[in-house]
Amino acid sequence: MASARIDSIQGLRATAALLVVVDHSMSIMISKGALLNIDSNFAWLFGGIGVKIFFLISGFIMTVTTHDEFAAPNASRHFLWKRLVRIAPMYWIATTLYAARLYLQGAPPHLVPLIFSFLFVPYRNELGTMQPVYGLGWTLNYEMFFYVLFGLALQFRILSGMSGVIASLIGLVLIVNSGIFVPAPGFAPSMLVFWGDPIVLFFAGGILIGALRVRLAGSGRLLPIGIYTALAGALACILAYIVYMFAGLSANQSFNWEIAACAGPVIFCGLAVDPIRNERLRPLLRALGDASYSTYLTHGFLIGPGQRLWFAVFGPRCAAHFILTMIIFCSVVGLVSYRYIEKPLLNILRGKNSGKPQTT
Repeated sequence: MASARIDSIQGLRATAALLVVVDHSMSIMISKGALLNIDSNFAWLFGGIGVKIFFLISGFIMTVTTHDEFAAPNASRHFLWKRLVRIAPMYWIATTLYAARLYLQGAPPHLVPLIFSFLFVPYRNELGTMQPVYGLGWTLNYEMFFYVLFGLALQFRILSGMSGVIASLIGLVLIVNSGIFVPAPGFAPSMLVFWGDPIVLFFAGGILIGALRVRLAGSGRLLPIGIYTALAGALACILAYIVYMFAGLSANQSFNWEIAACAGPVIFCGLAVDPIRNERLRPLLRALGDASYSTYLTHGFLIGPGQRLWFAVFGPRCAAHFILTMIIFCSVVGLVSYRYIEKPLLNILRGKNSGKPQTT
């Protein structure tokens, strides 16, 4: 199972990345007055769902691909090296490019924040937000924190290790949000507050879904559905939540609906049998999933210039067409970035020359 591809999850990864693209495309059009009567918080619904699905998928994939490595010799070291190689190089490139752009604009980042950014250490910037130099990296600060916890858990047997990760995440959230912990000014308290955000519980949810996948696969009881049915169910969950929120229905139930909107897609795609058939769209979905990390990191460089070019040609109209155009354009750039930058780097750092796509 550790080497098996779950193409429905790959398609969901692509969907999550493009939800973030939709968020930022909508946000910039709202800020320019091209989308009227739409609050910027509504745009965040798309990005928020995308990020939380990413976190669920991370917990899911880590569990599915390492369930037979718990308590194995050097498992922690190998796992952490693989995760660092998978995440860091592309992020370091993106951060360097963004820092260079700031320098050319006459506002170079300070050295200490830049170092913290490269080390995935959350810090409070001069604007008072917990964002690294390249703002999209805030999600990666959560990812690396989770990987460290998961890597440490690999030293134990699977039940103890997974339970320890889940208990640590829940305990941290309770400490930070229950009133026991009183935030104080300073570097360490800020880090604790950042890592104690309830969003980390989506990693725990992913672990549980991954463990269920392992159990059901072992007994041959996975959901008897294919990739298209799984992705259709995933999109139905997401669209139902967006319609629910856009219609302004009872806000006090929105958190429960949000959990369903994020966990539902991972359950559909993660627990599907997904038999390999001769579906024409499968290679495209697989490729978009492989490139989802590149799409996430590169789209931040594309939407601003894309908006300026769009306004120069079309003016502040056809906002929906702009969003669709950015979805396509960012996907293409992500595919190119993955093919010619990300994958070759992975092959070199992992000592692979086969060019096999990396799914984890």
